[in-house]
Amino acid sequence: YGINDDMGYRKHMEDAHTLIQDMNISSLTKFGLAPQSFFGIFDGHGGHEASQYLNLHLHKHVITQVQSRTSLIESANNEEIDSIIIESLEAAFKQTDEAFLKESDRPQAGSTATTVFIAGSRMYIANVGDSRTVLSRRGKAVRLSNDHKPSRPDEAQRIRNTGGFIIHGRIMGELAVSRAFGDCEFKTYDTSGTQSTLQLEDDFGNEQPTVNPNEILKGPLVIATPEVTIASLKDDEDFLVMGSDGLFDVFEDQAAVDYIKDQLIKCGDVQRAVEALVECAIGTQGSRDNVTAIVVLFKEISSM
Repeated sequence: YGINDDMGYRKHMEDAHTLIQDMNISSLTKFGLAPQSFFGIFDGHGGHEASQYLNLHLHKHVITQVQSRTSLIESANNEEIDSIIIESLEAAFKQTDEAFLKESDRPQAGSTATTVFIAGSRMYIANVGDSRTVLSRRGKAVRLSNDHKPSRPDEAQRIRNTGGFIIHGRIMGELAVSRAFGDCEFKTYDTSGTQSTLQLEDDFGNEQPTVNPNEILKGPLVIATPEVTIASLKDDEDFLVMGSDGLFDVFEDQAAVDYIKDQLIKCGDVQRAVEALVECAIGTQGSRDNVTAIVVLFKEISSM
């Protein structure tokens, strides 16, 4: 695999990433789901606190949640094991979000997460927000994660059902992702007597009337519940490309796959290929954001 990140034209680096090569969860071995590895990209906003917290803790909570279901795993059949792992990932995301909101000095900071848990020949892709995971299958891009934007019809409906609204593609005129870790002001409501408010602005920076979330919300507007997809590793899979939106805002999925494949063939090294991808995103494609990318190879470069 290869990993590269760059602050780009931003003043601060808010992206973070995690690479765990061996999670050593022995209970999964009987299903052939070994060894296990974990890759994650976390795109922070409002500071680096949330993304750094995920970098330190999310993979540990995944291990804890899977191990806590050892008895279920031991009695499961092949049809049930996927559901147990999905349940473990969902619980780990929930545990991590709740812990960050409780422990952090800046719970208003937030972060996306796109993660891949590889167990043997199975991949479990869990995503919150608009970072992205794309698979190259025989040179064709296959998106394995779904972006969580307020403009997505099902996400917009969930937000409205909760009592929120969307202005200029942002929740309450402020947040451009509909699922994230942290972002406490979009999650805490009906608190004991506290009168937190959201101060909105229009496109010209003029302040609009403040909104008291406690008066309108039926639940959290922003959630950290991941969407989980499953893919099997076969002979057709070339590599994974994972990236923050600083990458995929300037690269279409297929263009990113094509670029990585060309670089792999050209230089024969995955680390140099991913470095070239990030450099191209900022220097040539004009990304104005932090850019982080991970490429995970599944076959020899000579066979592509």
